[in-house]
Amino acid sequence: MVNGNLTVTGILEDAMEVNISLMMVFGHVTVQNLFTFSQICIAGDLTVHNAIIADSSYDYSLHVGGNLKAGLIIEYHHSFYIQGTVNAGYMYTTHANAPRGPLQSNLQDAHFIDEVITKEELDLDKALKKIMAGVSIVRNMHEGMPEH
Repeated sequence: MVNGNLTVTGILEDAMEVNISLMMVFGHVTVQNLFTFSQICIAGDLTVHNAIIADSSYDYSLHVGGNLKAGLIIEYHHSFYIQGTVNAGYMYTTHANAPRGPLQSNLQDAHFIDEVITKEELDLDKALKKIMAGVSIVRNMHEGMPEH
C-alpha cells in the first residue's frame, strides 16, 4: 500500500514469483513498464512510458481511478476498470476490449515481431523478456507485415 504518488524508473511488477498479490496506491503512478498478474488498484492516474502486460486468467484486474496512458497495452485475460480516459499507442486485448471493457484493440498477432510469436500467437513470456531487454516488440505498422 502506498499512501501518495509512486514513481518507478524501471519495471513495476506485482506477482511474477507469487500466486497472488494486492497493490493499492492512493495517488498517481508513473512507471517505465508495468507487468501485472494480480490485483492493482490506483486512485489517481496511471502513466506507463513503455508497456503494460496484464495476464491473470480472468482472476484479477487493474483499477485506475483516473486516466490511463501507455505506449503499449497487452491485456491477456485480465480485466481493466478505468474511470477516466485510455490513451495508448498500441493495444492488444483478449478480454477487456469494448464493449466488455475500456480498451480498443488495434493490434493482432501478426503485428508483433517474429521473436515473440509461437504457433502463430503472441507468446507473453517471450514478449516480457524482450520488453525487459528494451526491445520493441511491435513491427513497423507500415512495412514488413506478413502476407495473409
